[in-house]
Order: sequence, then C-alpha cells, then structure tokens
Amino acid sequence: MTRFGLLLAAIVGSGLHGPAVADSPNVIVFIADDMAVDDCGAYGHPKIRTPNIDALAKAGMTFTNAFLTTSSCSPSRCSILTGRYPHATGGHQLHLPLPSKQVTMAERLKADGYHTAAAGKWHLGQAAKKKFDTVRPKINTWLQTLKDRPRDKPFFMWFPFRRSAPAVSSRCDPQAAHCRGRRRAAVLARCSRDAEGPGVVLRRDRPDGRRDRSRAGRAG
Repeated sequence: MTRFGLLLAAIVGSGLHGPAVADSPNVIVFIADDMAVDDCGAYGHPKIRTPNIDALAKAGMTFTNAFLTTSSCSPSRCSILTGRYPHATGGHQLHLPLPSKQVTMAERLKADGYHTAAAGKWHLGQAAKKKFDTVRPKINTWLQTLKDRPRDKPFFMWFPFRRSAPAVSSRCDPQAAHCRGRRRAAVLARCSRDAEGPGVVLRRDRPDGRRDRSRAGRAG
C-alpha cells in the first residue's frame, strides 16, 4: 500500500461538510495488492505497461514525496479508510478486523448523501461491511457494482485488487539471478494486467464512455 492518503483526504474533504449536491464529485479509490511504488509507467518502470494508470497520472495529480502509515495489507486499508494511524484503528496487525466503533470515510460520505460501495478484495472484517451500502468481496464485480448504483446520488467506490500472480518481489533487479525468466515475466505480466482495471471502470463510468464527475485515486 502506498502514497494516496493525502490525495484521498483532498478528494473527499469537500464532501464532509454538508449534503451532497448535483456537482458533488464521484470518488473511485483503486487499491492495488502487493505493488511497489514504481511498478508502473507513471513512476518510471521501463518494462511494466500501465497505460491506464499513466493516463490517470497525466490527467490528474501524482506525488513524489509522500508516506504510508504501514506496508501491511489490512492495517494499511484500515488506516486509509479511517484517516488514523494503524495503532489507533484497532486493526493494526495483519488480518485483524476493523472494529465497528471506528468511523470511516464511507460513513461520513453516506451521511452527506453519497452511495457507498466496495467491490474486490475485502480484508477488513465483517463489522466494516455495515459501513458501506454495498459490499461485494469478489473479484470481477467492479462494473456490476457501478451499474447497480442509484443514479440520483453521487458515489464513493472502494475497488481493491486481489493479487493475481505468485508472491515474487515486483521490485525486480534485471541483473539478479533469482528474478529472471518466467519468474520475472510473471511479475511484469501481473502488474500490467492489474493496471487494466482502472481503465475499464473509468470507460464504463458513463454509457458514452466519457468520465462523469468522478475523481479517481490509486493506492498500491
């Protein structure tokens, strides 16, 4: 998990101070799984092809000096959703669920008139599901989740990836003996394949293929 806490705060901040109105931005958060900071073209990887992430970076905002609260999967997700340091979330260790007493950005946005949904890898426990209007903890459900949303509300979508390749370090030194051939190819292929997801979602955000009022951020 990497560098988008500050970006997410900026994205949702305008939605925390009053009811949603017609021009309230839609928010889509993509959470990559086991992806290093430079495993995409936008941050300079010479081999991994990530045209959709690159397009988001070109049209939006990137950070070259940012920090994450923890590099562990579920603690990082708990931290991003609550805006709190891991030791303050109650989900500070891997596989610990987010306690029901914690308040997330999903609840704040829902209170302001947003439809809130999560689809993809969950890893936050059962209690956190009640914080969203819709939760689909399965892969390949992003587009259906978008399709099924109410059309009279702005939306907040939490779209995590699920790791789809062997657990091999993606920060792969081409000269290292352990990171050549099929192992290296698997990592490059996984990163390139996962990077297609944001483009598919954003192209379907409107029937005519144009992006609606959506603002998208990626955390890796």
